[in-house]
Amino acid sequence: MKRRIILAALALTLASGSAWAIVIGGSNFSVMGYPDHRCYKPSRPYGPIDQWAADRYNSYMRIYRDCVIDYLDNAENDIKRIKEKMQGAVDEASS
Repeated sequence: MKRRIILAALALTLASGSAWAIVIGGSNFSVMGYPDHRCYKPSRPYGPIDQWAADRYNSYMRIYRDCVIDYLDNAENDIKRIKEKMQGAVDEASS
């Protein structure tokens, strides 16, 4: 079954003369529009900083950084999806 789908998609691509791509990955799109990131940025520790507080802060900053990177990766995927739709409209209008 999977092979039939792949072959049909390939045949459709060759018949239409346009490039066919699928973006694989997460997305940030929602029903309410494009959202801001929801990553929590930790605040610096107050007062004297011991090793435990510094390690804890650094750990939270790594989590924050990874969250922002995931958001940005998903945004790039969304941009690719939009560009694919734009190219599809151009191809359709050109044919």
